[in-house]
Amino acid sequence: MFKMITTTLALCVASAGIAQAQDYNIDVFVGQSADNSLFWGNRDYDTNSGTVLGFGVSRNDVLAPGLEIGLEFSSNEQEYTRYEPNNIGADALLVTARYNFFENGSFEGYAGLGLGVANVTYDATGSYENSETVGAGQIMLGGRYDVAPASQVFLEYRYLQTADAQVAFSDASREAEFSSSNIVLGYRYSF
Repeated sequence: MFKMITTTLALCVASAGIAQAQDYNIDVFVGQSADNSLFWGNRDYDTNSGTVLGFGVSRNDVLAPGLEIGLEFSSNEQEYTRYEPNNIGADALLVTARYNFFENGSFEGYAGLGLGVANVTYDATGSYENSETVGAGQIMLGGRYDVAPASQVFLEYRYLQTADAQVAFSDASREAEFSSSNIVLGYRYSF
């Protein structure tokens, strides 16, 4: 009987510790891309605003208190204004690091970086499509607000930049440099 009570008590204490720690996070987000520029060949062109959506997983307090390391997938798509309705976009898979630099009650502010790869795709509607996977980087600045013990909503600015991708028509010497400024709204569940 003593072993059963001790085991039950130990499991309750461990469960409470796990629930309090909330070491892992799942994020989902959606947002809007601002009007950006697309460097194509030797010229800059405008892109219209577009959409961004994605999800990520992360772990809190890695290597230092307040440091979070994760993996994130995001999809950006924008219309290429010079030749509408053509689209250019990037599906990015990034290893991310965020640092919580400010905390006040239920609110926390953070900044972060992401490095990985992006599949840049150019789609000339109905006539031509090409893509290439290249290196990508991202910076992030945002804030989170607790809405429940294991749930937060967040608002974040992010800037995604890719290396040059060869997605041009038949002229292989022309490359596209995709960048995207985004504002995203998201939900985080911690466990």
